[in-house]
Amino acid sequence: MGDPGTYTPRVGTAVQDKLLGRLVDGRYRIRARIARGGMATVYEASDERLGRDVALKIMHPDLAEDEEFVQRFIAEARSAAVLSRDPTIVTVFDQGASDGMVWLALELVRGRTLRRVIAERGRLDPRTALAIMDPVLTALAAAHDAGIVHRDVKPENVLVGDDRHVQVADFGLAHAVTAAPHATRGLATRGMLLGTVAYISPEQALGHPATRASDVYAAGIMLFELLTGHPPHDGPTDYVVVRKHVDEDVPAPSAEVPDVPGEVDALVAAATARDPAHRLPDAGAFLGAVRRTRRVLERDAGTRTTDPVAAVAAAGAVGVAEAPATTSDTNPIHHSTTSLDPVAPEPGGQATLPPSPVVPSPVPPEPADPFRTPPKPPRRKRRFGLRLAFVLVLLASMAGVWWWFDGRLVQTPALVGMTVAEAEQAAQRAGLEVEVNGQEYSETIPAESVVASDPAAGARTVPGQTVALTLSQGPERYQVPSLLGATREEADQALAELTLVPGEVGEAFDEQVEQGRVISQDPAPGIEVKREAAVSYVVSKGREPIAVPQVAGQSLPDATAAIEGAGLAVNVGEAYSNDVPKGVVISQEPTEGALFRGDPVSVVVSLGPENVQVPDVEDEDADQAKGALESVGLTVRTITLLPAGPNEVLRQAPAAGSTVRVGSEVTIYVF
Repeated sequence: MGDPGTYTPRVGTAVQDKLLGRLVDGRYRIRARIARGGMATVYEASDERLGRDVALKIMHPDLAEDEEFVQRFIAEARSAAVLSRDPTIVTVFDQGASDGMVWLALELVRGRTLRRVIAERGRLDPRTALAIMDPVLTALAAAHDAGIVHRDVKPENVLVGDDRHVQVADFGLAHAVTAAPHATRGLATRGMLLGTVAYISPEQALGHPATRASDVYAAGIMLFELLTGHPPHDGPTDYVVVRKHVDEDVPAPSAEVPDVPGEVDALVAAATARDPAHRLPDAGAFLGAVRRTRRVLERDAGTRTTDPVAAVAAAGAVGVAEAPATTSDTNPIHHSTTSLDPVAPEPGGQATLPPSPVVPSPVPPEPADPFRTPPKPPRRKRRFGLRLAFVLVLLASMAGVWWWFDGRLVQTPALVGMTVAEAEQAAQRAGLEVEVNGQEYSETIPAESVVASDPAAGARTVPGQTVALTLSQGPERYQVPSLLGATREEADQALAELTLVPGEVGEAFDEQVEQGRVISQDPAPGIEVKREAAVSYVVSKGREPIAVPQVAGQSLPDATAAIEGAGLAVNVGEAYSNDVPKGVVISQEPTEGALFRGDPVSVVVSLGPENVQVPDVEDEDADQAKGALESVGLTVRTITLLPAGPNEVLRQAPAAGSTVRVGSEVTIYVF
């Protein structure tokens, strides 16, 4: 997964990475960067939905931009998820593509890579090396049975948990890269090749596709490295190393480490034959051979002879031309059988071992703890005195050397808080050199001053040693971004990119800002705050609806106060009314419901009853008089005094000029 070191993130180290603190897919909160490789960067993240820690592997942006690559990557991730059911394979929890990122959520293994184990322990004894290879090959066998070739078998992809549980990571991902389009593959495949030339098979080096046998070759190289502490081929350039894979056989580990048994030499030879036809065909066959060899080593523990003839004879037991294996030797994943029976050496190939009729008896399949060196047989008592004397002399010599050496050591001065120039002067006075080796934030040490040194103050070291200085970047502060006008999702994203977090999120009506967008925030934009500081903001609920007041029957002043007091406007109309007193609201529009601030409410106010002056119609023709009265809104009652008369109005009541309400009755007398 990229870093040859531990998988437990370092707390307190400042890493300039915009993804730190970001929430991926609304679920995975990124907390720390673990490692960076040629294809992806691995982060420690918290699954906020299920409340567990995960390793979040995010593909590099240049690879994630290629749609075909993304689709192939997702397909391979699904295959890897099926394999994750095997306990020797790092579990794949989830995968997805969002916000321009393609990612995998993986089991977070707290521990070390096998690379770190080799760096710390050096070469391992044969039984421990085989005990480590057992779960590695179990994982590869599961992949091979599922039709998946790992293509990147190396110690960096083997994880040793703090509980010493061994697991294999990165299944199927190398396949996705090599299957990507040419434009993408040019960069991605080259980066993968340059990072793994120590384990590349001869056929891959010659441009042929990787197969199960290619994984076997890489695993054989890894076994050689466990036994000797280094890969078999090296050189000044990657090209030289690749040519050695093609042109040179992998040497027997015992040529460098005489304690390696002949059976183990045979395993390495069978797994690393340059010709795939002469190589163990898949991880299942390799696993079966490893388990049989482990039984032989366990059986012969304490009685092994260094006679090469006997070693070769015993090594013949690695072949499968033997009695059926016991139940404890059965590999539940592996279904094929392979023999290390002899074949004649061919050009470019390696000879395997001669046949042997030896049939090993069943013994426990593996030591109780593969990382603890098995106890050695009891020494003969007659040698105890000689060995004790030798040890005492050796200790005395070492004490003398240390006394002489300790007198030459110097003490690292206290450099924390100094500027680089001051630290350099102080170190030179102590006979030491300094170099700047990084920066980190500090709440107490001013910027550009020393915040830490390695070795630390007071440590004793040799003169001329270089002290690595870590400089302060000052307090870790971030300017609060402006969230005004942003949606809630946009606001949270802007905060996450600056390692800030949302505080209280409120809601309020606003006449200017549309619903769902930020109208205010605290702290204000531009204020500097610490990492993970909370920023509260208020989101608009849009315009506030206002219930329409009921004002019919109220006086105009009262109606106006009620409407304007609610935040609405008043439109006033007038009308005569015989029923509603003057100055009182007759009607309104709308009569109910809700409006928004500033919207109008129309009211009609009574002018009281409508009056009219009675026209003078005396001495006029009765019909004309009636028409004149009705034209001003009056009703006419006619009383005929002389039916045969001239049909003129003799008199009228009320009298002409009187003021009466519209609709009142006027009586005319006709003769």
